[in-house]
Amino acid sequence: MTLWLVVLATAVGTYLIRASLLVLWSGRTPPSAVVTRAALVAPAALAALLVSTGAHAPGLPVVLGCIAGFAVTYRTRNVMHALAAGLPVVWIAQAAGLG
Repeated sequence: MTLWLVVLATAVGTYLIRASLLVLWSGRTPPSAVVTRAALVAPAALAALLVSTGAHAPGLPVVLGCIAGFAVTYRTRNVMHALAAGLPVVWIAQAAGLG
């Protein structure tokens, strides 16, 4: 029973933290410094996930996907477009036997 109370308390706590940001920023425009830094969160998270996979060199499909993702991000400035372009490149390269 104690374990479930801890899980419930953690869930409520994290929800309140996330909700507090929405309540604090509702109806306001965030400062440009916050917007600029928030735009860097997704690429930093993706880089952390990639690095945490290990110290081995990535295969050719991953490199091709990264190049495609970088090119699309550079052109559109949208991380979701990078994922939409990079992941299919990786899958196609793997299916073609390049990796």
